[in-house]
Amino acid sequence: MKPDEWNRSPNQVFLYMEWNSIRKKNREHWVGNRHSNSSYEMHLILEGEAEVEIREEKYRIQAGQGLIIPPGVFHSGTNTAKPFLRLTASFLPRSEHFFHLEEATFFTFPKRLRRLSYDILEEYDNDSAPWKREMLSAMFFRLMISVFRHLRPEAVEAASIGENDPLVVTDYFFSGPNLKNKPTRKDLAELLHCSQRQVNRMLPEMFGMTFQKKLLQARMDYAKFLLRTTELGVEEVAVNVGYENASALHCAFRKEVGVTPCGFRKLYQNK
Repeated sequence: MKPDEWNRSPNQVFLYMEWNSIRKKNREHWVGNRHSNSSYEMHLILEGEAEVEIREEKYRIQAGQGLIIPPGVFHSGTNTAKPFLRLTASFLPRSEHFFHLEEATFFTFPKRLRRLSYDILEEYDNDSAPWKREMLSAMFFRLMISVFRHLRPEAVEAASIGENDPLVVTDYFFSGPNLKNKPTRKDLAELLHCSQRQVNRMLPEMFGMTFQKKLLQARMDYAKFLLRTTELGVEEVAVNVGYENASALHCAFRKEVGVTPCGFRKLYQNK
């Protein structure tokens, strides 16, 4: 895609899609030589898993997880399981204030983003669809803004957040990076511009669980992700998911997952 065809955003973000990267032969395989880019590179793993080498360190990433690699960071990737499916995109922020990373960042993404990714791939494959390029541009832009919100909720003003779908807001409220702030029911109510009583009614309708259960699920999911993909100690993992110390995480994790955090990490490393 030529530069003059890139999608431009009023939010100071310069976005473009690597159309070549979502061709079937590329999205179902990940075999790349070590390289770096002048833009950010994002990978959303939809099926299977892969091994990624970043700055000579190797990591595993699997379905439901994403990776953003900043400009100038050397990396390579290889899928290690089939079937395998990924959505790859590149973007350039026009303002570092809006989005800036120094190091590669792994993250989990909600099912809503996975569904949107599948819709993008389906639209790309539909050669007979009218207004195909325009539709892909709109869908891609929605995907990227959703990812930005998921990773950087603090970069979006509360006023503008409140005007959007409560499901979208709640998704990134419970996202990994926000858990260290120990989010409360009151915080979510303020974000949604509603009462805590309304939050109590909304969450079972959206997720089939209470606020505390949803928060616990989010903490467990993010703790498992950090244990699988990083070398953080259990104490650091505990702080990152919103617990006071490793002991609190240990008790909750063992009760919910059936093994200790250290035991879970060993099980995953032995696979």
